[in-house]
Amino acid sequence: MGVAQHLREATPFDTHPRFLIRDNDRKYGAEFEPAASGIDILRTPIRAPKANGVCERFLGSVRRECLDHMLIFNERPLPRVIKEDVAYFNIA
Repeated sequence: MGVAQHLREATPFDTHPRFLIRDNDRKYGAEFEPAASGIDILRTPIRAPKANGVCERFLGSVRRECLDHMLIFNERPLPRVIKEDVAYFNIA
């Protein structure tokens, strides 16, 4: 399954994130840009492997601090859980 198909499946019901941070890998084919319509695509700098660090750290902390401690059965509560987690870490 291609990356564009994964993006379509991850954003059902015409909901989508505001930004998508991605690297310049070849796995993003020509069909990826139209599949991401309505999303601002932010590309990481070329030959800068540490540029993905912020995104990787955020996803890792969401997995460890949030998703390892609660059962989420579908995608409906996920935005609320992540908002509360972000608010907690930005206030504390």
